[in-house]
Amino acid sequence: MLLARRPGPRELLSLVLTFSLAPAQLDGGDRELSRRGDWSRVSALRTGRRVTVVPQKGQGNKVSGAYVSADADSITLRTKDGQPQTILRPQIRKVTAERERTRYAPLIGMLAGAAFMGILVGSDPGDIVPSGVALYAGVGAGIGLLVGLLVRSLGRSELVYEAQAP
Repeated sequence: MLLARRPGPRELLSLVLTFSLAPAQLDGGDRELSRRGDWSRVSALRTGRRVTVVPQKGQGNKVSGAYVSADADSITLRTKDGQPQTILRPQIRKVTAERERTRYAPLIGMLAGAAFMGILVGSDPGDIVPSGVALYAGVGAGIGLLVGLLVRSLGRSELVYEAQAP
């Protein structure tokens, strides 16, 4: 007969790290290939989303800013200086946008880590004093913050459009 045992802190931490990093690996390359050349995805961007436009070779420098609008022939961004800048579609090699779903990953990781460690350590009230639970919750928050920053850095931007090779 198998006896169930309570998992230790190391086992629980490894499970949390494994499952928190898994979504960053699931956004595979096959979907990226299907996006190339689809200009309608540029028009569908939310106004204000952070976008980077990479020009064709010899067409100038990379431009980053907040998305304003796009039509069939161009995209308009509001750059850091507050001025709108329009780039013509034939001059564009690719357009990337900051992933919105990873924007709050550090905050979510910090809260989840604090809650996880607080519950894990504080589940047996006779073992540790409340200040110890708070200390471990702080450690969990720090670990969760680091994991959240890692998740955000792995999926910082997504390909919105890439021009077809001539």
